[in-house]
Amino acid sequence: MSLQDPKSAGPGGNAMPLWLGLAAAVVLLGTSLAGSHLPPAPMAAAAETTKAAVVAATAPATAAATATTATASVQPATTAPAPAPAPAPATAAATVVATAATSTAAAPAADSTKVAQASTIAPKPDVAIDDLMAPGPLPEMVLGDAKAPVTVVEYASMTCPHCADFHKRVFPDFKTKYIDTGKARLIFREFPLDNLAAAVSELARCLGPVRYFAFVGTMFDRQAEWHTGDNDLPKLQDISKQAGFTDDSFKKCVTDQKLLDGIKETRKIADEKFHVDSTPTFFVNGVKLKEGHEIADFEKAMAPYLKG
Repeated sequence: MSLQDPKSAGPGGNAMPLWLGLAAAVVLLGTSLAGSHLPPAPMAAAAETTKAAVVAATAPATAAATATTATASVQPATTAPAPAPAPAPATAAATVVATAATSTAAAPAADSTKVAQASTIAPKPDVAIDDLMAPGPLPEMVLGDAKAPVTVVEYASMTCPHCADFHKRVFPDFKTKYIDTGKARLIFREFPLDNLAAAVSELARCLGPVRYFAFVGTMFDRQAEWHTGDNDLPKLQDISKQAGFTDDSFKKCVTDQKLLDGIKETRKIADEKFHVDSTPTFFVNGVKLKEGHEIADFEKAMAPYLKG
């Protein structure tokens, strides 16, 4: 959707200040992108310790991928047992029965071992870890310990209803179970689907890293209030004032061309290098989460890196 230029007067009949030039400045994204899915197309400094941790966590996957053409379904090879010595004639029948019973009982255990081993093999990353964690045009917005064994990178749009649903319904449990316990950390990157989403991302950035996630969470929680498709900028300004913005600071933030360019570049990298074409998109240690973004999907994707 396009960010609309408000034309109505403000409360009390006075002309709404700031808006004649505001909408045009926000529209600097260039094009208006409708919907939560984009045409397929091919981020924000990360610490070197993060790169090392993620690369180390995914090393088994790389080795497994080199040795085989399968990943999650690969079955480890088993060594054929040495042939048992021929039984003495007097006890041949008893030995055959005992051997058969032993083989039957051992087979399920061997199969179970294969399945267990296969389920804990980390899949090959869908993107190069070094590229995914490379410094981008803007500082990274991160929750969690840099030494966590799992790094989840999320690309989201502030106007995306699926992103709002995830952050309201799934993220609280994810944070409690994984971020707060040091098992995972989250890197949140902007992927605006429209000009209004870009404006909200700018406002969150202007508040700084300490208040960034609180504002993002509030805007997702109240998305239905400010994203209606009808003269949304005044609604966005009203909510922003509750976060401490004034008319002047609001205008200064959403007309910051350098900040807007950084957000656009973050999205461009995701488009071209990581083939992000919908929101939200998640990468778990470089592996794209494809089956969904429920808590069970994250548990399954992170299991190979949280063994023991």
